[in-house]
Amino acid sequence: MVEETVQGAQSVEQGSQPIVASAVNNINIQSLSGIERTIYLEYGSDGVLVFRLSSRNMNVSEISKELALEEEKVLELINKMKGKYLYVEELKIEKGREIVPTEAKQVVVVDVPKKISAGNISSVALISELTIKFGPTAKKIFEMIDGKMDVLQLAATNLVSLDYVDNLMWVLADKKAVSFVRLYEEDIKKKYGSMCFNIFNQYGREGIFLYQLLDKTADPITAIKYSEIEPSIAVEIMDYILKAINAPISFNKKDALTLIKR
Repeated sequence: MVEETVQGAQSVEQGSQPIVASAVNNINIQSLSGIERTIYLEYGSDGVLVFRLSSRNMNVSEISKELALEEEKVLELINKMKGKYLYVEELKIEKGREIVPTEAKQVVVVDVPKKISAGNISSVALISELTIKFGPTAKKIFEMIDGKMDVLQLAATNLVSLDYVDNLMWVLADKKAVSFVRLYEEDIKKKYGSMCFNIFNQYGREGIFLYQLLDKTADPITAIKYSEIEPSIAVEIMDYILKAINAPISFNKKDALTLIKR
């Protein structure tokens, strides 16, 4: 039998999730790490669990037994994640081919939510639940979901943090009230243009988010405060943005940090 061993992959947020200890494949999607959320949307809970177990020195047969999945399914998921979420080196050995993921690959995407049927829960009940959990802004954001606005736009338009919108989206996903279209690098470049794509390459989603907040508020300090990004990081991003767009705005990083922390 050809033994394939998965070794060495680690979650981007190491330690945020326990390693799977049983074949009960239940996932709390609100507690997933960033990369695990991305994997969940593409491959479901099985993909997340196979990804987690790649941090152990286990062969495919062992992973299969641990998760109560067919070996073919485990192999299929590993092959789909190779080069996308796992850096993989393939080695030919006497017993066959050994798969060795060396580390997790960080993939930054921007999600575009789209409403779907909320299943057994009515829209009135759903909005009521969202309002209780997230406040009145949740209702406004839910009503704005049109399959075109991405999470960055929804957050910036409503002057709330990305964490707020992310958490809201994951509750909606858990309720099966939304699905997501994923924007990868080429999609982001096409949607936002070369300048914003350069910002994205430097600072990921937070870079474009701060750029949008700056456009909305016309004030760097106000934009940073609304973002709720860690101040020292936000100041660095804003300094980069202002230089990238040649903004006629005086911005001193030290002074900005002092103002934000007041």
